[in-house]
Amino acid sequence: MKTESKQPEVILSGVTKTYSVPEGKKTACRNINFSASKGEITGILGKNGAGKSTLIKIICAFQYPTTGKVLVCNTEDPVSIRRNAGYVSETPCLEQNLTVNEILYFNASLYCNSKEEINNRIKKSVEVTEIKDVVNVKSSALSKGYAQRVNLAKTLCTDPSVLVLDEFSGGLDPVQTKKLRMEIKKLSAGKTIIISTHSIEEAAFLCDRIYIMKDGLIAASGTQKELQEQTGTDSLENAFIKTVGEEI
Repeated sequence: MKTESKQPEVILSGVTKTYSVPEGKKTACRNINFSASKGEITGILGKNGAGKSTLIKIICAFQYPTTGKVLVCNTEDPVSIRRNAGYVSETPCLEQNLTVNEILYFNASLYCNSKEEINNRIKKSVEVTEIKDVVNVKSSALSKGYAQRVNLAKTLCTDPSVLVLDEFSGGLDPVQTKKLRMEIKKLSAGKTIIISTHSIEEAAFLCDRIYIMKDGLIAASGTQKELQEQTGTDSLENAFIKTVGEEI
């Protein structure tokens, strides 16, 4: 039986991003071709300064490419892209004077037409991130682990078609990390999920397809098996090290 190919919900074609700096011009991303599909988790791996953060911001329409085309959920309009793409930052960004429930309610209300729908989204996001114990706590009193889980719940309340996670497991203990990874796996059945991570283990466990960045370029891409075959290595870790040109 022939497998039906998936239509990517995120497509970047020839994307380059150049900044003006005191020394002149700096190119953070160069001629990036990238795609991510619904029902899959796409990973972005790279050392610090490789261009991962810039690429993530361009996908979410927080930054505009200098050249190239960005298509998310069949639109190039930045406002529509920001509405369809939910971004979870490495550092939680929470309103310090509000309770967790108030934060979730506010974010859900921006995207819902009824109180019932708002409450349903809050309930689901609380269950996925396991934050029931802190819904009435002010965000300023949360531990780092809880703050990051609330940060994810806040985005899930908007029910984005494309979920972008930037080092999302930072600050979580091993048990929380494992549980959250399992929930991310479940969420991917109905969403396009993109993860930027430093963790080889996380990428190996979660990602269906991986892009490895080096010096602003896509140095390699494919499934874990394909990356190992391309580099003649026996693990994703070794494939990454060989691709970025590091020595052990």
